[in-house]
Order: sequence, then C-alpha cells, then structure tokens
Amino acid sequence: MDRDLIAFAVVGIKDPVRQEVPDAVRTCQKAGIVVRMVTGDNIHTARHIARECGILTDDAVALEGPVFRTMPAAELIPLLPRLRVRKPTKSTTLTARGFTLMLLLGLLQVEGGPLCA
Repeated sequence: MDRDLIAFAVVGIKDPVRQEVPDAVRTCQKAGIVVRMVTGDNIHTARHIARECGILTDDAVALEGPVFRTMPAAELIPLLPRLRVRKPTKSTTLTARGFTLMLLLGLLQVEGGPLCA
C-alpha cells in the first residue's frame, strides 16, 4: 500500500450564463439600447461573462472600482461612452462620484441613444 502520497489538483467551476441572456442582450442592442453590467465578480470573471453575453466587445471598457474612483475625470469622462462593465469594490456601495458619473453617462447616452443600466 502506498503511503506519504501528496494529491495535487486544480479544480475550476463555472456558473454558466443562462441560455436566454445573449439573445436578450442582442435584442436590446438591436433596439439601440446600450447594455452595461455592474457586478461583484472578480474583474477577470466579469470580463469573461460580459463577453459571453455580448456586452463587452473589443472596443468596450471594463473597470474595477479602485481604478474607476481614482482615475482623473479628464481621463474617465472620455471612456464613459465605452464603459460596459464596472466592478465596484463593494457591490452595495455607490459613491457620490460613481453616482454623479452614472448620471453624466446617462446624459451622454441621451445624445447618443437610449441607456439601459
């Protein structure tokens, strides 16, 4: 009988995107709605899920909370129309800056098309 063995394993799990979500996102986009995602997931997971759903494209931006909060407004404001995924530090906290920028994003979208949050 073998003794002093070491088991080494890497295990991954995936919570799949519901089958109807990519079609729903496409339907919204065809109607001119910009679909955005705010999630508590790890930013890498969030990007992957957003790509699977059709929310995050090659020209779109995904930002983590600390980057979003510390980025100078002069850099952040031009990114807002392309912002598709935001991962806040605490999913239940909406900072005053975040709220203001979301409002600004909504105003930008009024000129460029409908907004879906």
